Amino acid sequence: MLAGIRKVVHYGFDKMGLSILLAALGILSAVQAKDSAVAVTRQEAVDPQPQEEQRHPRKAQEFKLEDQFRKIHHVTFPRTKPTVLIFADRRSARRAEKWVSPLYDRYKERIIIEGGGVGKSVPRWERSVIRFLLRKITPYPILLDWKGDVGRLYEFRYKHANVYIIEPGGAIALQIVGKATPERIEQAFTALDALVDT
Repeated sequence: MLAGIRKVVHYGFDKMGLSILLAALGILSAVQAKDSAVAVTRQEAVDPQPQEEQRHPRKAQEFKLEDQFRKIHHVTFPRTKPTVLIFADRRSARRAEKWVSPLYDRYKERIIIEGGGVGKSVPRWERSVIRFLLRKITPYPILLDWKGDVGRLYEFRYKHANVYIIEPGGAIALQIVGKATPERIEQAFTALDALVDT
């Protein structure tokens, strides 16, 4: 079993693991939000339309972030496979989850999927609570961008799922901001099909 977990962590999360991971990002809403769960749900319903897809012929920034187990993860390039970074904040965690299944079902271990939560200056006293809750929910690492520093590097847009498709060499092939609509998923497939080994 341990060997299986190590394999999942090394090659990227399996479908169930990533679904749990991104759904668990909603825990940040429970801890960070000052309003009620009902208010958060209403806010998600009235969020503006997702931004259009953008092509970014720029290099992905390297970074390191801690997960809920206080293990530091280094995201560096080049890599042996294309990478899909999926970032979400408390309001977009459920939307980000919808990206996971179609990408994993199509590419499995031919790509690396990294999931993370972006915050805005989360106080230190709240961080320990969030880590504790996430450890109880999932054994899979969730990269925690407490201050939003990595989000700024990647031009993260709050209230939306942010999906970055990155070439093995580190160039951002495509950035998609918004819900996993059939049209957007197809755009992601097109970008990844050109990058994966056939």
